[in-house]
Amino acid sequence: MGEMKVEALEAKFKDFEIKEEWPRIAPLVLAVVSDRTEFDIATHELKGLLAEELEDGD
Repeated sequence: MGEMKVEALEAKFKDFEIKEEWPRIAPLVLAVVSDRTEFDIATHELKGLLAEELEDGD
């Protein structure tokens, strides 16, 4: 998720725009990566990071 934020900043998104869109984007990313049938450690770690982000309200 940090990479997405860096890319957004490089694309000239303002910090407030990123914060505004984050709650909408995070669940979409989670839905895409959780749609796999095989276990993937990177997916598992991403799910954990997304859960933390959503809990913190960041």
